[in-house]
Amino acid sequence: MSPDLFKLSREFALASLEFHLARSVIIVVFSSIMINGEYMSRIWSYVQNKNVYESEILTSCIWLSTLSLITTSVDLPFDLYYTFILERSLGFNDITLKGFLRALILGLIITQIMSIGVVGIIVTVIQHVGHHVFIIIWLFLCIILSISISLAPLIKAPIPTSLIEFPQGNLKNKIETLCDGVGLHLKNVEMLLNNTSANEHEHVFFYGIFSQYLVVSAYILPIPHLQNKLSEQEILALIGHQLGHWFNNHILKKFVLSEVVLLIWFLLFFNIFEKEVIYQAFGFHDQRPIFVGILLSMQYIMMPYNLLTAFLLISLSRKFEYQADDFAIRLGMKQALRKALMGIYEVNIFKCPILDHLYSKCGFYQPSLLERLKHLGSTENV
Repeated sequence: MSPDLFKLSREFALASLEFHLARSVIIVVFSSIMINGEYMSRIWSYVQNKNVYESEILTSCIWLSTLSLITTSVDLPFDLYYTFILERSLGFNDITLKGFLRALILGLIITQIMSIGVVGIIVTVIQHVGHHVFIIIWLFLCIILSISISLAPLIKAPIPTSLIEFPQGNLKNKIETLCDGVGLHLKNVEMLLNNTSANEHEHVFFYGIFSQYLVVSAYILPIPHLQNKLSEQEILALIGHQLGHWFNNHILKKFVLSEVVLLIWFLLFFNIFEKEVIYQAFGFHDQRPIFVGILLSMQYIMMPYNLLTAFLLISLSRKFEYQADDFAIRLGMKQALRKALMGIYEVNIFKCPILDHLYSKCGFYQPSLLERLKHLGSTENV
């Protein structure tokens, strides 16, 4: 990384941290005012009095939409500052105000429509089925999560339809030989166009449920006209890292742990979301609307559990990254992987390479570049 690029990356990282700190303080103050002033229950009472149909579902939908509009209004000044002052001052953003507002309004409309549908379904089902609905939801999420984990890299790809057949040649033969050597028989090798990410997991990844497909981004291939190309050995090193995830069953382990965490979450949630003390703490003294209990429990009561499990999942994910690096090292790809990580990283100035160890450990699912390089045994020429 050049000194100018490092300076710009550092300035953006510091400015972003200061911005998010200020935003967090304002959000905490705003939430405290809403809770201590019992404004959520006041809004509910106002909406309920205006609801001539006396429907809990309709009242819940209007109440949630009102809270969403209030929250959006509080966030709007921060979003405007971040987009048009912070990013624009460093030359990162060229979006127009018209485009920003159009995206904001469109997103708000879509969110409101989806929220109303979800609220209506949840309240109706709980009223008719009872608490057992949460077990049904958990089983449904198990299926969705199993599919999404298998296809997540493909879903995250910029343009999934830009996948094409990987060209025949020496590199493809080496890739297939490498995978066969560790016992992974590929269904196919594909190439992804239009990808400039600074994350190696989006340049080289596997996907598939019953058969494994390997995708390699064209952006890192050793093609003459590409400036950020990697050598064949560096590409093979990235594949070796991904093979480490496959060899150690990281996807299966993440899936099982995620399902256990989710099941415990539902069991805890099932036992607390209708407790009278929760409603009274937020000003609902005379009534206990179903969706209000769900929202308050999810947003506030379950927060300690969410933070604890998030740290657990982050720690596990970081451990898996180091294990995958160790697998690539055992394949004799230590130096090639080091060079590949540095080559990919330089395309993104939004990520500062220097992070506090505790901050990185608590907030990032992947170790920083320097942490990865230290684990690989060298930080020279970084």
